[in-house]
Amino acid sequence: MQVEWIVLADAAQAVGNKAYILGGGWDQLQVPGPGHPHHCAIAVSLLVPWNETNEPHTVAVEMMSADGTDRVRLSEGRLEVGRPVGVARGQDQRAIIAIDLAVGFQRSGRFELRALPDGEDEGARSVAFTVNVQAPQAAAGAA
Repeated sequence: MQVEWIVLADAAQAVGNKAYILGGGWDQLQVPGPGHPHHCAIAVSLLVPWNETNEPHTVAVEMMSADGTDRVRLSEGRLEVGRPVGVARGQDQRAIIAIDLAVGFQRSGRFELRALPDGEDEGARSVAFTVNVQAPQAAAGAA
């Protein structure tokens, strides 16, 4: 199995093996302060080879900092893709998934989201984005 594409979005749904994406394709994120949870989504298209259909698979999503020092698994799930009636023998099957996320960024920087099919680097795809965490504002009238 391989990841065909991955898109960052404000919101996403997978319905009837179609991706419904709102505010998709961004690569810059403004966060009002450290740890403030940012709600977003990713949409992922997976290609499952004919000989791997009707078998269980996993998909994991990881986020890491550009320097590789911070790495966290955000989501992991299972899927099984069947063969539709009448599909040509040997044809890959596409599976669309959408994952809602709430991530609290502690610092500004460049990050990468990776979708890993069956927990492997082979067939994985990633999307990079930049986060700008705003410094907390001093209270008005503070001395």
